Amino acid sequence: MEYLIIAEKPAAAARIGAALDARGRPVEVKTGKGTSYFQVTLFDTGERAFIVNGAGHLFTLERARGAKGIPVFDFKWARNGQNKRAAQYINTIEVVARQRQFGQYIVATDFDTEGSVIGYNILRFICVPAGSTFKSVLARASRMKFSALTVGELRQAWTARSPMLDCARIEAGCTRHRVDVMFGINMSAAITSAVKSAGKGYHVFSIGRVQGPTLREVCERDGAIEAHVPETYWEARARARNGTGGKVLVLESVPPSFKQEADARAIKHDCEGKVAIVSSIQQRRVTKKPPAPFNLAGLQREANLVFRFKPAKTLKIAEKLYLEALISYPRTDSEIIPPTIDVKAIMLAVEGNPAYQADARAVLQRGNLVPSKGTKMDEAHPPILPTGASKAGIALTKDEESLLDLVTRRFLALFGPDVIWEERVHEIIASSHPFKLVSNKLVSSGWAGYYPYFPVASLDDDPGLRFGQQLTLHEVDVLEKHTNPPPHHSEITLMGYMERARIGTKSTRAEIIEKIKARGYIDADPIRSTPLGKKIVEVFDTFLPAIVSEDMTRELEDDVDAIQSGTQHEVDVLEKTKRIITAMLAQFKAREQSIGSELGQLLAASSPTRGQHAVLGKCPACSKHDLVIVTLKNKKRFIACEGRSDKSCNVILPIIQVGKIYPAKKNCPSCGYPMVKCYAKGKKPWEFCVNWSKHGPREKIPAGQA
Repeated sequence: MEYLIIAEKPAAAARIGAALDARGRPVEVKTGKGTSYFQVTLFDTGERAFIVNGAGHLFTLERARGAKGIPVFDFKWARNGQNKRAAQYINTIEVVARQRQFGQYIVATDFDTEGSVIGYNILRFICVPAGSTFKSVLARASRMKFSALTVGELRQAWTARSPMLDCARIEAGCTRHRVDVMFGINMSAAITSAVKSAGKGYHVFSIGRVQGPTLREVCERDGAIEAHVPETYWEARARARNGTGGKVLVLESVPPSFKQEADARAIKHDCEGKVAIVSSIQQRRVTKKPPAPFNLAGLQREANLVFRFKPAKTLKIAEKLYLEALISYPRTDSEIIPPTIDVKAIMLAVEGNPAYQADARAVLQRGNLVPSKGTKMDEAHPPILPTGASKAGIALTKDEESLLDLVTRRFLALFGPDVIWEERVHEIIASSHPFKLVSNKLVSSGWAGYYPYFPVASLDDDPGLRFGQQLTLHEVDVLEKHTNPPPHHSEITLMGYMERARIGTKSTRAEIIEKIKARGYIDADPIRSTPLGKKIVEVFDTFLPAIVSEDMTRELEDDVDAIQSGTQHEVDVLEKTKRIITAMLAQFKAREQSIGSELGQLLAASSPTRGQHAVLGKCPACSKHDLVIVTLKNKKRFIACEGRSDKSCNVILPIIQVGKIYPAKKNCPSCGYPMVKCYAKGKKPWEFCVNWSKHGPREKIPAGQA
């Protein structure tokens, strides 16, 4: 009997082939189109198997032929036009799958919702041979389930493969795709149509059921920041030296802040230059247990904290490490290592790496390998763990090495003893005024000895003061402070909001943030809403709040999850989605003119159009007409004064050819010409004068951007 194995990506196919082949050397057959497949002689039976692969989603949902207008609910799976190599992979799979009669079809894509949908679509749309039916193919389909691409795990997954596909997971994944495309296509078309019907021209807008509430959260945070009214307060901090030539200590007054400056000044007057006495020392022992194993969200948070990696970058690197069999599957929610995982075997493998040998050996010598755990459990995959596999022959970048080290050292830390320190609170009296000094004395570094990314040094700053010791307060500083607004969101905190609100999935949250950023709704570093993003939320809050409400999105997420658990059915969830969208579009239609007019006014102000001309501000040369961006038919653009039409002003200026240009609503301090702000993909927004070419070289646009 011959077998057809379906992998998700080329690298995974190669790993699976090497693991299942009896000699560990699968035969790679290249098709001449930049793709290939593998032939293997199975290690257990000696039978022949063929391994093909996709490259992400080869199929995507599109409007069915003839489906026009809105609402539209008729979507069909079609070849993914956005995946440039989809056709090549499909052709390669067809060559293998349709020319043979396979006795068994094995889906070996990633064992998660997206992986199951990818494998299922390849099976039903490509692998049915001539003269056969999908039902016949499905009856001979089985599922490999693995969490790492190591030889041992892949062979175990082959031997213990499930005799049928994970149908509930497939149904849930397909449903989520349909729900998302229904919302995306219908609501985006409705907004675009509203602006056009209001006579504001044709502008493509896009909004989705997860993007809406995510954008609203950014706008609400921005609103809280803008509404913040700073309150002034004062602090009094004394500086003393611990003995001759000793460390300078900073003492905090009690209370730590004052609403009246005079109260802080009184402390300075009474205490500066005076002798203070340590009147009491209170101490307590503090323990910090080992951290939980990494799930994807935890790894993204820690990598951002330690290396300043953005979430999308962390996921990309983690996927590379997974495909190189260096870590387990990264798209997991789990913080609990199940008892089926042989942690001792992993530790012994880690010990084989000289960089971790001493620490791994110390853990093994302690015995009783019981890892710490968190609270979340993922039925499909364990937490992110190192495999301990050798890096020999694998080219890793510095960032990839760093993330692998983070995962490996986190694994070591799971088995370490508690970190223990003593927290000491010193009360110090000077001229009847109390001061406080808090310090720490490290007792045991515990698991932090294996995990240098924990700031254990900050827990060992005790100055060694004694009860009754005298200190001279050399200076007392009075500091004027102001209360701070809430901070802007970062990508990590915004993903944290999405996780708490239960919108999006662990795999898509970073991608959703990138989407609303690419559409010009938010800026990054830190994340802030743009005028366009604010206006979209304002319009929907006023006319159709459901589209930016997390409640509706969360309810549909729960429905899709219920399909996977077997308590809901696809048809019921899709019918419910259709009812929601139909009701929303009816409300939208009744307010279409108002919505179109509101959004159109914003376009006229910030990304305005007069035909093909974008308005930037008054022309300083004539003080009569506006400077506009003129876009030609070939998409090239330049800045000109509108006085060119009657030849009253001939100002023409060059402009960069990438990104979106918005007025900065201020003039250049050097020449008086308008300033603009540019938003370009992959770059931080920057401001410059439209007259930049007449300035000195230091004021010109950065090289390569003109």
